[in-house]
Amino acid sequence: MLTIIRSGLLFLLSTGVVFAAAGKPLVIVYPDVAGAERELIGFMREGIRAEASRRNAAVVEVSVDGFSNGAALKARLESLDPSDIIALGKRASELTGEADPRAPVLVAGVKLPIRSTGPPRGISSVVDPKLMLQTLHELAPGIGRVNVVIDSARDGWIKEPAAAAARALGLELVFHEAGSVSEAAKQFSTVLGNQSRPEFEALWLLDDRTLVTQDTLPAIIEKSWARRIVVFSSVYEHVRKGALFTLAPDPRAWGRRLAREALGRRTGSDAGMSFLEDVHRVGNARMATHLSGMLDSGVLARFEVMVGAP
Repeated sequence: MLTIIRSGLLFLLSTGVVFAAAGKPLVIVYPDVAGAERELIGFMREGIRAEASRRNAAVVEVSVDGFSNGAALKARLESLDPSDIIALGKRASELTGEADPRAPVLVAGVKLPIRSTGPPRGISSVVDPKLMLQTLHELAPGIGRVNVVIDSARDGWIKEPAAAAARALGLELVFHEAGSVSEAAKQFSTVLGNQSRPEFEALWLLDDRTLVTQDTLPAIIEKSWARRIVVFSSVYEHVRKGALFTLAPDPRAWGRRLAREALGRRTGSDAGMSFLEDVHRVGNARMATHLSGMLDSGVLARFEVMVGAP
């Protein structure tokens, strides 16, 4: 038995995997928010607790609503002496950053640029562009060009990983620059109106509420419908209003992944932010029916969620 235990210990040491120290809890820092964000963060917390329980790790949850600044939160965190901290949402991430605790911190539930080294460390709410483009490629294999209207001053960091993902799939990715809603409207009109082979084209709407607004989205959907051009989006609400598909967070799986990364982290890791990979595929049934001849029905049938009447 001693030999088996010693062998297991040597394996853990050789792989660099460490687990929460005995008696030290994993601390979840979260905000008390309303609406859809409350549900999202609630399910993430549920996923964290489930994975921690599976690993026999204690969990303590701290709401940031009782703390006006990072110093007050720091005192609370130091009193808990956590093995690791997971901060969920913008307010929790900001206050935890101000607190600068001794324990390692992971952040999530925030739209942050992807960096290979930290700080901060964690999982951004930005879905991996590789998954977005792979879903498009599987669902509509006849498409060869993807158009993206982008404000590079804000979102230029996503160009390189998106372009690399497109190349790997044999897709052409074309960026159209826009710095305002009026410039974006002109670019969308050009993309949707001047294509000689609309069945070859697609339009990807990024999560940029300043370029795609409630006023401009209906025109985008209407023109794409008329010309049968695939429009997919990084925003769930766009699909509810007519875009073909999106990839939405699977918050419980996201939480489980955060707990695995915190409790099973590699010694000396300086990894920064990573893309979100735990997602559900969400499709619009009405648009899918309209574009049926262009789509792989078998792939569509495996989507986890469909919205809109066909």
